[in-house]
Amino acid sequence: MSKKEKKPAPKDAKKVDEKPKINFEELIMKNLSEPKLSIDRTGIHFTVLDLNSKSLDSLQAIFANYKALTKIDLHANNIQDITVLGNLPNLIWLDVSQNNIKDLKSLQNEEGFRNLKYLNISKNRISELLTPKAPNLIHLNLNENLVDKMETFEGHESLKILELRGNRIQTTQQLVNMPKLQELYLTANKIKTVVGIDSLVSLTKLHLRLNNIEQFEENFPNLENLQYLNLRENKIDKFEEILKLAALPNLKTLVHSFNPLINKNPNYLYETINGLLKLQRINKVEVTRSLKLNAFKYAEDKWRVQEEEKKRLEEEERLKQEQEQQEEN
Repeated sequence: MSKKEKKPAPKDAKKVDEKPKINFEELIMKNLSEPKLSIDRTGIHFTVLDLNSKSLDSLQAIFANYKALTKIDLHANNIQDITVLGNLPNLIWLDVSQNNIKDLKSLQNEEGFRNLKYLNISKNRISELLTPKAPNLIHLNLNENLVDKMETFEGHESLKILELRGNRIQTTQQLVNMPKLQELYLTANKIKTVVGIDSLVSLTKLHLRLNNIEQFEENFPNLENLQYLNLRENKIDKFEEILKLAALPNLKTLVHSFNPLINKNPNYLYETINGLLKLQRINKVEVTRSLKLNAFKYAEDKWRVQEEEKKRLEEEERLKQEQEQQEEN
């Protein structure tokens, strides 16, 4: 018997795993909201577009037609490039978190994203911090990326909040030239040294939790407006490092729990209060008047014990010298 020949598949047969083509115009129209009158009051434009979790791999040129959009949510897709959105003149708020974006090249066009103020590009695959050209950007969220390169970062004139939690940053050296930056979040990186950020003259909040900091330079960066500093879960084991923070004239809140120095010194709270007299909150403890008085009493008792020990040692030395002189005679 001859083997049966396999019948060829029909020419019009579709692959099982082939994704259906997306009708972007229809998709956009279904997910528009927040209608507003046009400037000339002759029509209505929609200002908000929500396309989160729509299995999008790319963005088509048709997006540029919706020039009235001020807010776009595209989180949880598979998008790699957002350049086309840079042509939207009224775009203020953009969320492209949880996508597949590998770099910030889409923000390198001088003419793109002219009015963008908030950009969430967290949970992507970005490894290098490039200088965003969006001139009015205020809040940039790059949490949970792969950032370990910042050599070409030149700062940003308008940025007020920069989030870089959960990356691979080892030093703060390149975080410069951001005169309006007020909040900097660097939790869960690999930072060992805190240097080069003296130029952040407007900084009020600095989060350095869960890094590899053991010590600071001779002087902590001169951040005159810093009010909140989080050093929790680092590797600081000497209280002398905490005393370097006395150079921060407006520091009100310090979080330094879960550092080795805390376990080594049961009186760390009193030591911190006496070393940094302007603090109003330490970890989760409010520095009340009564707590300060207890800290001052602790310092006084400690000084008294030290003085008594000093006198005892001096007396021992005096008696020792007298005895040696008598033996010589």
